[in-house]
This record gives sequence, structure tokens and C-alpha cells, in this order.
Amino acid sequence: MKKLLTALSLLIFATVYSIPQGPCGPCGTCGEVQDVCCEKPAPGPFAFSYLKDKGLACPCDFYFFGEFLYMQAKEDGLEFAISYTPCDPDTPGNLRFPITNGQVENYCSDSENWDWNPGFRFGLGFDATDSGYFVEGSWTYLHITDFHSTSLAGNGVLVPLWMVSDPFRVPSQVYGSTRWEGWYNTLDLHLAFPYHVSRYYTASPHAGMRVAIIDQYHEVHYNSYWNGSNDATMIANNDFCGIGARVGVDQEFMLACNAGFYANFSASMIYGKFNVDQTFRGGSNDDASAMNSDLDFEVCDNITNFDIQLGLFWGLYFCDMKYHLGMKFGYEFHYWHDQNQLRRWTDPTVPTFNDAVSRGDLTLNGISFRLQFDF
Repeated sequence: MKKLLTALSLLIFATVYSIPQGPCGPCGTCGEVQDVCCEKPAPGPFAFSYLKDKGLACPCDFYFFGEFLYMQAKEDGLEFAISYTPCDPDTPGNLRFPITNGQVENYCSDSENWDWNPGFRFGLGFDATDSGYFVEGSWTYLHITDFHSTSLAGNGVLVPLWMVSDPFRVPSQVYGSTRWEGWYNTLDLHLAFPYHVSRYYTASPHAGMRVAIIDQYHEVHYNSYWNGSNDATMIANNDFCGIGARVGVDQEFMLACNAGFYANFSASMIYGKFNVDQTFRGGSNDDASAMNSDLDFEVCDNITNFDIQLGLFWGLYFCDMKYHLGMKFGYEFHYWHDQNQLRRWTDPTVPTFNDAVSRGDLTLNGISFRLQFDF
């Protein structure tokens, strides 16, 4: 009796977590009429850890895809000023402390938030179903744009964070603004091995390489800060280019025929170079109090990167299962360490008192919609 119960339990377990006979045969895995030129029958009737197969009739083993991205980019260390209104409006001269009702001015201040920008991803792959491996390459592009300004009337005070001097107050109005642009490019090439761990779960571990080109432009203005009517300005280019290894795993969880949800994770270690160019203008050249400088330097570093993708997928077959159209809709998150290599001055008279901004990480998060065609 005990042996009979054990055998029955194993049979039930195998029925639930393994795939039935198919997909090659008189019909497909979901009842579609299938062509007779299948490459070879799939394992069965109850197989585990077998190769993933789209089940296409007469497959050419190629696929390509396109994705629309709508992403929000954020970067640490881009704060450009502190604004506040002093408790005593009659205090003469420049004000240092106390700071009351202070507000750090950034791209996320008050009711404003970091801007959203569209992007895209294109890719193609070759599915070597006989060996179980496939090769895929893709290109991701995003143009980042963001702008923020602050204007203080009356006795408002503005403390600049990119120029070193006393806080600024004028009888009429104080104004500061900042603009950030970025051009995000990644090229990925990897080798993957997709297979069914069970009937309702597939995993595709992959390894390859990533090329990253991330160019940034940062501009900050403060009105009438030094030398009377002259504006104070900081303009900088922060460009990164690197290459490195990338590993990860893509996962699919089947909820219904050709539909379910996916969860992908990957990590990269990229060696690259930053080319940084910063120009400071804080008054005319004949002004002894002007803080004018030009910095041009390079930084070589190892940069880590993490990618997470979550969402739903659905697909359909047509033309007697000779072709397959897949769709995905999900959320993406990308994390890049130490992408902000700009430097801040900490003393108006000693040039050695400057350092790179702290916590200069870049993050991207948003939604993606993908169409893939297999043939």
C-alpha cells in the first residue's frame, strides 16, 4: 500500500510539473494545426530540464525585436543651490547663517520631479535549437533631458553649490537654473541556454559582453553673482566609454498557453574611461575676486551595473505555426555606479580644495513595450 501511494504521488507530481507529449505532432502545444516538417519530436511524455523550443513548423531559427522605452533618469550630485528666506529681512550684507526654511534645489524639488524621456531598443538573435544555445545582440538608446530653475523675490537668499562664495541676495530678484542632458547607449552581445526547468518555468542563463557609451552635459547659471552684472556659470561635459563582461538569467513563468510573466536580472563589470571638461566663470578676468577656471581631466575606473526587468508576456502563432509574434510589457530598472565624476570647489582661494561629488550614481527606471517576431 505504501509503495502504491508513493507511485501515485510521483505520477501526480510529474503530471503537474512536466510537459506532456509535444509540441511536434499533428497539432501544436495549444491545439494549433502544425506543418508536418517538424525537426524532431519533443521529449515526453514527462520530461524535466529539456531545451526550450518555440514549436515552429520549419523554423529558420532567427528572431528580431524592437522595444519602446519610457524612462526616468536620475543622478546623484546634481544639486545646484540652497534657497531660503532669512528670519530677519533687515540683516545687512551677505548672509551665511542661520539658514531658515532652507530648500535644496535639484531636479526633484517641491512639486517637480525628474523628467521622463522616450527611448528604444533593437535586437536580433539566432536560435540554435539543435544545440540549445542562441546568440543575441541588442542596442539600447535614451536621450536624457531635464531642466530646473528657482526664482526668489524680496529678501530671498540663494546659496550656490557649484560656485564658492557668500550667499547671494539682491533687492529685486535672485535667479538660478540648471540643465542636464545625457546620451545613453549600450551594446550587448551574449550567449544563452534557454531550457524548461519544469512545465511552467523556463530559465535562460546567459553570459557575454557590454559596451557602454554614456555622455552627459551639465550647465548651471546664477544671476549677478560676481562683479555686479556678470553671471556666474558652470558648464561641464562628463563622458564615459567602456567595455566589460555581463552575466545574468532570464526567467519565464507560464500562466496560460503562450502567456505568463517574466523576471530578468543581469550584472556587468565594465572598465572604461571618463573624459571630463569643466568650465567655471565667476566674474570678469580683471576682477580679483573672480573664480574662473578650466578643468580637463580623465578618470579610468571599473564601473558596476545592474539591470532588472519584470513584466507580462503573450504570444501567438500564425500561418500554420510557421511564425510567432511575441509581446512584452513591463518595468525596467538600471543602476550605474559612479557616473557623476564632476568636481566641486570647497574654498574660493585655495585651488587644491576641490573634490569629486559624492554619491554620483546614475539610475534609470520606467516602462517598456516589446514586439518580437520569430521565424
